[in-house]
Amino acid sequence: MFATLISTLLSLSFALSTCLSDVSIESWSSRAGIIKAGVVVSTDERSIAGRGIFATRDIREGEVVASIPSGLVLLGRGDDWAGEITNAVKGLKGGGGEQAGIGEDVRREWIDGWGGGGCKSWDDVCGCVGGEGAFVGREGLREMVRLRIEDRLEVFRKIGYLDESDLELYALVCSRACHLGPSWGEGAVGVIPLFDYLNHHDDPNRVNVGLESFGQVLSRTPEGPGRPDPGMMNERDMLIIAKKNVKKGEELLTSYVDKDDEGGDVRKIVTWGFSTLS
Repeated sequence: MFATLISTLLSLSFALSTCLSDVSIESWSSRAGIIKAGVVVSTDERSIAGRGIFATRDIREGEVVASIPSGLVLLGRGDDWAGEITNAVKGLKGGGGEQAGIGEDVRREWIDGWGGGGCKSWDDVCGCVGGEGAFVGREGLREMVRLRIEDRLEVFRKIGYLDESDLELYALVCSRACHLGPSWGEGAVGVIPLFDYLNHHDDPNRVNVGLESFGQVLSRTPEGPGRPDPGMMNERDMLIIAKKNVKKGEELLTSYVDKDDEGGDVRKIVTWGFSTLS
């Protein structure tokens, strides 16, 4: 599981997905602390969706191919503040919420994360993405986030949870607003989904990769020379683990939503993630 992103609110097609955009993704991911091993995000005609995660070498079953810092990860359930964040994102505002006892430090962390740094409220987040020279207004961003959250909640309602390991397979990696840099053109800003920015379904990609927290890996690994150092990561950092052998050049995630089935510019932004200024 591994897994971020507006000329007229856009004719978004993967004809716009160039090697430069791949570099932008890689650069942002690296700055965000996402570590990959043996995989690369690549715009490639071999990918059904135009861009995919490909193995750069043979990968063995059980091998960790990426890690995502806990600050970028939102679980579907299990974290006592997950409901509050969902609430806040849906309303694009801080405070309140259906769950009591959520610390202001947590709320500020997530507002700041969504806004790419320096934001004090959800209105600031809207302003960051819809600011000077940008291509999406506050209402557009509001709708975009609403669709992302509601779509994902609908997935949860449909699948249900069988056990804790099943839950982890459906863990979410949240989107972030950020400036994409000069390779995207002057003033280009985007909302970058991490794990689902490639427009993958959760199922059946579970056959290929699984999500586990570092804490889960530690808890099931006996003491000995092969056990990871508990201090190397936060226990909530999320690991993307190969669930089968993968050959060099093979695409790890292969189940996609057909981009031609999606209607509306905002929906495309939500699903595909990428846009640029003309």
